[in-house]
Amino acid sequence: MRITVLGSGTSVGVPMVGCECATCRSTAPENKRLRCSVYVEHPGGKFLIDCSTDFREQALRYKMPRIDALLVTHPHADHINGIDDLRVYNFRQEGAIPVYCNGETLQVLKTRFDYCFNPIQIGGGLPHLDLREVVAGRPFDLQGLEVTPIALKHGVMDVLGFRLGRRFAYLTDCSEVPQSSLEQVRGVEVLVVDALRHTPHDTHFSLEEALAFSRKVGAAQTWFTHISCYLEHFETNAMLPPNAQLLHDGQILEIPDASGTDETV
Repeated sequence: MRITVLGSGTSVGVPMVGCECATCRSTAPENKRLRCSVYVEHPGGKFLIDCSTDFREQALRYKMPRIDALLVTHPHADHINGIDDLRVYNFRQEGAIPVYCNGETLQVLKTRFDYCFNPIQIGGGLPHLDLREVVAGRPFDLQGLEVTPIALKHGVMDVLGFRLGRRFAYLTDCSEVPQSSLEQVRGVEVLVVDALRHTPHDTHFSLEEALAFSRKVGAAQTWFTHISCYLEHFETNAMLPPNAQLLHDGQILEIPDASGTDETV
């Protein structure tokens, strides 16, 4: 399984509009962060986790040939506002794209993208979405890959992370991981988890909280995402252990299958 990091930034992206900090002024590609999303390729298909505000730019930059499904963690704008641009894939693939999310997110999608589900005219180009509700803790099959939705708290919101197969988990936008959810991700080999900044935040893990959580999970490698400009890439990674580092846009994670062979398509 191959995972391409389409975006590793917080909701305002990095550089942040109007900010003159060293990270935002940096010319290093590692400090340029689009909004959070990943593209997953495995033998059964290719899919997104979240469809960010920057999706069109991400699709042009990373050349995604197909999108067979979309998994949505929660309905904040930075995670769903690129959905309209999925219609290009509808045209090319000649079919609707299944969208997997919890019940709350499903209702928001129906409202925010009402024009997709209650069109007032033919034409104009609409995304064709097949909404499918999933429940935290109940695995489902996605094109031959077992996907387990993981219950997380994002402030007061109930949101989802996802465990893909046995070895990988993606937990963005979380401030708390319930004990039952910890047990569902404990022992994964590669963990991606929210780490906004050094100081505490009401709706996100701080870097220190994320690092402590990664130790509980026991992953061989942890990568941090949803990163603000308060964390300069190189300085921050120099402070962290080699097995727990900041992601950067365009990074590719290769996850072997259970037999030790590469699942990449």
